[in-house]
Amino acid sequence: MRVREFAGKDFDVVSRLLGEQWHAEHGPQAYWQGADELCDFLAHTDAGYVVEGDAGEVMGVVLLSGVRPQDRNETMRMHWLQQRTRLAAMAAALGINSRADAAVLNDERQLMDVAEERLGQAGQIVLLFVAPQARGRGVGRTLLQEADAWFATHEVGTVRLVTDDACDWQVYEHLGMERVQEDSSKGIYVYQSQR
Repeated sequence: MRVREFAGKDFDVVSRLLGEQWHAEHGPQAYWQGADELCDFLAHTDAGYVVEGDAGEVMGVVLLSGVRPQDRNETMRMHWLQQRTRLAAMAAALGINSRADAAVLNDERQLMDVAEERLGQAGQIVLLFVAPQARGRGVGRTLLQEADAWFATHEVGTVRLVTDDACDWQVYEHLGMERVQEDSSKGIYVYQSQR
């Protein structure tokens, strides 16, 4: 197992993993849902890391966002925003609504905005995903350690993430994070930790 920076070559693999795990009900269109969602995450990301196995397979990914303007990776953010626009156009040409599940992302972002208004600015774990076949092997912990190191380097003291009932949100409590905001009617939660 090794950790490396997220690269463009990871896009298709991670899109497929997200589609299979979170959008399986869309059948063959699941990849497009995962790709659209990943573009959205990447458009809010300043740094990313991948854990890969001995055979080079992606076992997990973490995407991060800082708080200081000098830490922003606007080039990366704009690239993925443009990719999302191109992807949506390609999907539409194929008769696929790649934004079918976009309401969930909007709900999550709104809840994160409420937490920021209430509690102040914080770094964000934009995405933490461990492939199903890699669960229980320490991949999530490894990704969180990598995130912690990046946040320390970028002088981020408070870190938040948003999750929902479809994810294993209990792991965040097990790791000592505190639930600071929730919309229980939608099953969405914001967790926070202090470095």
